[in-house]
Amino acid sequence: MKKTMMFCGAMALIVGCATVVETKRDAAYQPASNGQTIEEAVNGPQWRPTKNRKIRAVLWGIVHNHARGKFDAMRKLKDDYEIVGWVNDSSSKVMRMAEPKVNSYTNYPCFTPQQVFDEVKPDLIVVEVSNAELTDIALECAKRGVNIVIEKPMAADLAGAQRIAELPGKYGVEVAVNWPVAWRQYLHELKAAADSRLCGDTIKLRYINGHTGPLGKGAKHRGVSDAAEEMTDEERSRIWWYKSDCGGGAFLDILCYGCYFTRWLLGMPEGVSAFGLNLATPYADCEDNTAAIFYFKDKMSTAEGSWTIPRVIVPAGPQLLCSDGAVVCAGGADSGQHIEAYDFAGAPLPLPEIEFPESMKNMPWQIAAHKNGAPLF
Repeated sequence: MKKTMMFCGAMALIVGCATVVETKRDAAYQPASNGQTIEEAVNGPQWRPTKNRKIRAVLWGIVHNHARGKFDAMRKLKDDYEIVGWVNDSSSKVMRMAEPKVNSYTNYPCFTPQQVFDEVKPDLIVVEVSNAELTDIALECAKRGVNIVIEKPMAADLAGAQRIAELPGKYGVEVAVNWPVAWRQYLHELKAAADSRLCGDTIKLRYINGHTGPLGKGAKHRGVSDAAEEMTDEERSRIWWYKSDCGGGAFLDILCYGCYFTRWLLGMPEGVSAFGLNLATPYADCEDNTAAIFYFKDKMSTAEGSWTIPRVIVPAGPQLLCSDGAVVCAGGADSGQHIEAYDFAGAPLPLPEIEFPESMKNMPWQIAAHKNGAPLF
């Protein structure tokens, strides 16, 4: 399969890079028009903290690889969350694993979507479904005034991301987009070095990320204690990750992180070219290798995402090539991550110190701190 996105078309990969799109019901807040941009939504009014009241939360979906990590974090934060139940989405129209593990959730009530909206009426719904389902479920939650946490990349396409960006202004809810890389201290150290111009102006970002596929051979994910059970190719072919119409593919699974880092570290590019092919995953109808170039007037960014790379050789994060040296993520993607900086002679440079509060552990910790008045990242 070949996919090419040029300029505005490829912006669909970038719009989800906002960590938080937020507001909350407030008499002084006037809903934005349907023409509200994503940037306007991101920079909109802050919601009023709930302070010492626990957040009544529901987990919507259990077979996304990131669901377990958030659920376990909310369970640990007993003073901040009351987990009132979960929605088992394994019978969704999107084909997934035939028998998702439910042992971690069975001590809590399992609700239908209608029960969640009509009876439970939670403060927060943590949505862990396929990329293609994110927009519609977020819309249904927002219509009922429920705050939402959804997974990166925010939506499966630009139109869906724009609809989600309008939800805070239209319905007065908070929508937070979880980017796992947002909660890693060494990446904030990288940004601090770049912002302080430790090595001068950043002129190029280089990034590659990947693994053997979401449920590929030896696949392992942060927040999940066990590697994925070995599956046959026929079994993998039924999983939404490997279906283009479900929002699967390496663009939205992996290359989106390159978009995130480009936006966060360099700003909004003037244009983007992106390209993807299915090179070695015959059971998928989507791309398994992707690349993108982001254009700026005075700098550039290149990013690659792959489902055909051993995780052990994937670097820890981006490299920043600068006018007077380089700041790089050293170590592997899953071990020994740290930041190093060098001048052009190869001499190491001391890094600026940063504060990294406990609230930056992950999204549930961030929301818990936010309910007590802390600003969102």
